[in-house]
Amino acid sequence: MDNISFEAIKKGDEKVYQFVFNELYEYLCKYAFLYVNDESTSKELIQILFIRLWEKRQTINIKTSLK
Repeated sequence: MDNISFEAIKKGDEKVYQFVFNELYEYLCKYAFLYVNDESTSKELIQILFIRLWEKRQTINIKTSLK
């Protein structure tokens, strides 16, 4: 995902947010699983991450890829 995507999310673009979620969710769940070794917990953590991303979208500065 590029900076343009995150700028659109900061502006409240729900379609871009949904696209980013769809593109990264499975990858991030697998990555989280490497640390927590529990599928349910890893999915919950990533869901929380995306909820917080949306809630704090106007104040978050993302300067790197989430991947």
